[in-house]
Amino acid sequence: MVKFLKPNKAVIVLQGRYAGRKAVIVRSFDDGTRDRAYGHCLVAGIKKYPSKVIRKDSAKKTAKKSRVKCFIKLVNYQHLMPTRYTLDVDLKDAVTVDALQTKDKKVAACKATKERFEERFKTGKNRWFFTKLRACRAIPVHRGLLPIVYSYNERCSEHYALVTRPPLRGKFMQVKQIVGNILKSSVLQF
Repeated sequence: MVKFLKPNKAVIVLQGRYAGRKAVIVRSFDDGTRDRAYGHCLVAGIKKYPSKVIRKDSAKKTAKKSRVKCFIKLVNYQHLMPTRYTLDVDLKDAVTVDALQTKDKKVAACKATKERFEERFKTGKNRWFFTKLRACRAIPVHRGLLPIVYSYNERCSEHYALVTRPPLRGKFMQVKQIVGNILKSSVLQF
């Protein structure tokens, strides 16, 4: 199988505390390790996205709105959704597996990551990475609700849907048709 989850690949975390957050792969372990016998990777992601800045904001307020909070975590491949984007930020020296062993090292690694992310944000590169994923309302499905998360693609004005939880009682084909119809009819308004 082709290994496409490589370092610097932008991904979306699907499970856990940071579900729905964007992250970048720092290091991947395709064959697993002694502690984790499954394929996983070390990711650095955005815990709190920068806010929207407007022209009348003061310099102090602009600086405050441009802050980024980040996280560092080992994540199973099953809990990631890869995107087509890559992020050219060199985090290998700042974020390591050893940094997760103690609280002090983890805090220092998060600070270094935060500085690099903020510098990247202020230069205006990788704009997609620093915007929140926007969610729509749940779609009623036979005896259950199906939450859908979508992201707006700046290049070609299309909506990409991601089913985050399978519907109840194995109605997958029905859900696939519903999602397809929504995307075709462009009911989702931005």
